[in-house]
Amino acid sequence: MELKLDYTEKRILTGVIFSIALIMANIITIKVIDLQLFDLRIHAGLIIYPIVHIISSIMADVYSKKDAQRNIIFGLGSYILFLIMIILVVFLPSPAIGNVDITGAFNTMPRPLLAASVAFILGNFITVAMTLHVKRRYIKSKSILKNIVAIDVGLIVDTIIFILIAYIGVLLPDRILSIVIVNSVFYIIWTAILTPVIGWFKKWIKS
Repeated sequence: MELKLDYTEKRILTGVIFSIALIMANIITIKVIDLQLFDLRIHAGLIIYPIVHIISSIMADVYSKKDAQRNIIFGLGSYILFLIMIILVVFLPSPAIGNVDITGAFNTMPRPLLAASVAFILGNFITVAMTLHVKRRYIKSKSILKNIVAIDVGLIVDTIIFILIAYIGVLLPDRILSIVIVNSVFYIIWTAILTPVIGWFKKWIKS
């Protein structure tokens, strides 16, 4: 069977991976990871979520701003469909015995869901805008560093927007600040580690 994909097929597959990564990040975020360092903890979703911004950056770089933004909107559509099904399953009546309760596994409160959606849209649009800005500014540079910078900026803005909408008035300001700092530092370190993967993925799409 021929597995070699053409330009259009790669774009479609990249969009599928984008939506899967977004949904997967929201599923595994229920797991809290102890970093074993200064009593720091992060949600497991932070490990997968950068893939979303990585794809937004690479699509803007390789394809176009329009393609990247369209992919973000399609991703939001898949995320909303996922949420609708989760909410439906959570609130459907079920027997008291012999049923797995998943109510506590997913956050179905309106405020965090709104925060996640707004942060996703604005954060990824900023990643796309930053990618194109850096690309124009350093047009002769083929370094993957320009993508990393755009990805990190988008992720940090994404984090700030989500935390402010979801937790302002709920958590103390110093707690909010500490969450933003920990998440941002983790994203910067993680994307740096993923640099070879990002470079390979970009070359694969271009090939």
